[in-house]
Amino acid sequence: MKNINIITIAKEAGVSTATVSRALSGSTSIKESTRKKIINVAEKFEYRPSHFARSLSTKRTDTIGLILPELDGDFFMSVIHNIDDEVHKANKYLMVSSTYNQRNEIETVKEFIASSRVDGVIVMAPTINKKIEFILKNNQIPIIYLNASKKIINIVNFTVDNFSGAKSVVEHLIMHGYRKIAMVKGPDANNEAIERFKGYQNILEENEIEYSDDFTFNGNFSMNAGFLALEKFFSKKNKPEAIFAANDMMAVGVYQAAKKLNIKIPEDIAVVGFDNIFLSQIVSPKLTTVKVPIGLLANNAVQYLLKMIHNEVDLNLPLTHNLGTSLIIGESCGCKI
Repeated sequence: MKNINIITIAKEAGVSTATVSRALSGSTSIKESTRKKIINVAEKFEYRPSHFARSLSTKRTDTIGLILPELDGDFFMSVIHNIDDEVHKANKYLMVSSTYNQRNEIETVKEFIASSRVDGVIVMAPTINKKIEFILKNNQIPIIYLNASKKIINIVNFTVDNFSGAKSVVEHLIMHGYRKIAMVKGPDANNEAIERFKGYQNILEENEIEYSDDFTFNGNFSMNAGFLALEKFFSKKNKPEAIFAANDMMAVGVYQAAKKLNIKIPEDIAVVGFDNIFLSQIVSPKLTTVKVPIGLLANNAVQYLLKMIHNEVDLNLPLTHNLGTSLIIGESCGCKI
């Protein structure tokens, strides 16, 4: 087969070479139908543009960085897979790092910028603080944040409505007739945990249910935290009727403790979680939880980052985009499904 180049692809697809270049570089300035047509033609001819040549001509690496709090667990694996899918569709590469082991988001972002190895960065930053604004003043590459605090206003921030999600799942417990509802909280400095706790408190207040410190446990999003929480709650005379775990991993920990203590779910204690990870679907009884739209979050974040990389939007324009959640009904709350 003769050498295939961008001119061949353009002729076969019936478009200009400039359009082919934009499609293969991940630009969002062309129609999706045109992009797919060009990609199909490129795949037909097994055409792969030279990454080295393209990086020399565009001064880009064709690589997007992703920084997560950690790389362990179903939730973060789902985030990686969904973002990787979107990056792959744009003919880009994904470089993943974490802020685990005492590294923080700010230092990791600075390293990414200094390395010149990525064209843009997506940072899942539930614990990021306002110090990040000082970095952005002289920022050389586009950065998008996932679930950063709404108090940080001069950033591009794609968030999930953790507040309303928490309200909906606790309200579901209240509709079952539960009044003594405990909560296993997430880390105090974590924005997602803060919003979920606020949602819990707010729905209690709306239903004239008195909040009690005795019915809260300071967790850390780990399975062990849920285990210890149930042990604590059931060691007291005044026991809760239901538990809202701020994430599914802690809810699974509650399940483990219930099994050890011979406590039946939902007969003795109702349990609900948050995130809708894979484990929530296979525990018995099936966990009632809140679905986080990770796929949509990944798509929106990557598409907007590509627009920033290709100068299709103002890099200095702050943006906050909030995505809704949905209630997933299982049997752990007392529902019969």
